[in-house]
Amino acid sequence: QRIESTLRSLKGIKVVSNLLRIQPHAVANDIRQGIEKALGRSAEIEAKDISVDTREGAVILRGTVRSLVQKDEVLRTAWSAPGVTNVLSEIAVRP
Repeated sequence: QRIESTLRSLKGIKVVSNLLRIQPHAVANDIRQGIEKALGRSAEIEAKDISVDTREGAVILRGTVRSLVQKDEVLRTAWSAPGVTNVLSEIAVRP
């Protein structure tokens, strides 16, 4: 996105078609297992209440947490996993 925005700002450039795609190097199963292990290590999160699904670098998180802080922690954990290109949260907060 930064490259696209830089090109758009150049004088004389009228159209920019961004067809770049990020290809993860990690296998979906490795990403899922890495996230699940990281969630299990977190004292803030009930990992048993979170399910992780992965597909081509995209992560879908489902389940419940007790607070927005815990939800943020789950999202941060997923984004920090190597190979993740997108995170979709279907996590509900239930105090």
